[in-house]
Amino acid sequence: MSKTYLFFITLFFLSSCKIFKSTQYSSTNKKYFNISLIEHQPKWISLKGKISIKNQVQNIDLNIQVKAKKDSIIFFSIKAPLGIELLRGKILPDSVFIIDRVKKTYLHKKLNHIYPYTNQDLNFQQLYAILSGSAYFDNTSKKCTKNETKYICTVRDFIYEIDLSTFKILTLTSNRNNENFLECKFLTYSKQEKYYFPSSMNIKINTPKSLEFFLEYNNIVLDRKQQIRFNKPKNYATVK
Repeated sequence: MSKTYLFFITLFFLSSCKIFKSTQYSSTNKKYFNISLIEHQPKWISLKGKISIKNQVQNIDLNIQVKAKKDSIIFFSIKAPLGIELLRGKILPDSVFIIDRVKKTYLHKKLNHIYPYTNQDLNFQQLYAILSGSAYFDNTSKKCTKNETKYICTVRDFIYEIDLSTFKILTLTSNRNNENFLECKFLTYSKQEKYYFPSSMNIKINTPKSLEFFLEYNNIVLDRKQQIRFNKPKNYATVK
């Protein structure tokens, strides 16, 4: 497996919305829309499942495990079908760490190290929101419209499509200069206690090395504290 493939695997949770003729409304008007319904996030996340990675020439099926704490850390481990770990990483609010078991290398960079691969300055909160199928609006000005079936909200370079009745996020698209760089489709949701959590999603990253990811989780645990272990192997070379 190439180094490029392994790096793009780390972007699995990053990840064209056609806007119909619609009626504009204020996103702060509770009569039409309650922002808190789609910003609600679990404090802890634990996921196990499968990830399929596709480009123009091949398709790779792997296993994935994710552990995350809101505003703190996103940990992930990618394994081959027989359980051999290929990649382990963690993302903090300002940094990214990757252990490449195949190349026997260790990487520690600022979070903006991923920007050239996504063409988007995704911050930690946005990554956590994508992982949990929730919205991240911060204090940025937003424009929302609504049609017969969904809300469409534009926040900076992002477009959210949100189900009109359930408030589940259907798609998240990064739109810059009318070109789609990142498209996330939340295909199915699983009811987990007080949350509707995405159990499968499709992610497309349209950069010069376009990739498509399909994720399906078969084990979802929320709001339960997790043990996270991440240590740099002593004999691994550090990536400059």
